[in-house]
Amino acid sequence: MRHLCVFGASGRTGLLLINIAVERGHAVTAFCRDESDRQYLPDKVACVVGDILDKEKLDQAVAGADVVICAFGPREPYKDVFCADATRMIVGSMKNHAVDRLLCITNVLAGDCSKNRSLFIRTMARLGRRLRPAVALDRDEQERIVEESGLNWTIVKPSELMDENERPRFVHGEDLMIDAYSRISRFHLSNFLLDHLEADNYPCKKVFLRY
Repeated sequence: MRHLCVFGASGRTGLLLINIAVERGHAVTAFCRDESDRQYLPDKVACVVGDILDKEKLDQAVAGADVVICAFGPREPYKDVFCADATRMIVGSMKNHAVDRLLCITNVLAGDCSKNRSLFIRTMARLGRRLRPAVALDRDEQERIVEESGLNWTIVKPSELMDENERPRFVHGEDLMIDAYSRISRFHLSNFLLDHLEADNYPCKKVFLRY
């Protein structure tokens, strides 16, 4: 059993991840933006409510954790660009509390991963950078912060996320090609994260997931 600190606990991925983690017997501290988010969490989950850029609240959430999972991201209409700043502060809090293991979920459009993108995905990445430059730069910076953190990190880059499980099995790897038809369910993403809490399969690497 491990003690997980999950940021982005109120999102669809974060909430599912927390429920599966509790079922597996892990202890979880969930970081939520609003007090009303508590009602959706399992009874056994500790909850810290506050601004994700509040250092005192971050320290409260991270203290005592074995693993930190960043499952947050921008939401429509994409006016709040915060991923890089939040990740920088989380990394600082982890170092202050001697927490070394970091799992960070981003996406296939972020960062330098051209070799993993089909022509269609490369086109979508360029379009996204033109339409929402601040969001794209924020995600790029988030990955850079994780990569330069000095922690035992893994950046997890799922293909298009689905709520339903499309297939019983999925594949993952550093050199996986992602194209227009690539999908992965939040259920399988969550289980991958929990399977790799301590695994050394992808130490300080980026890993891609798809069916």
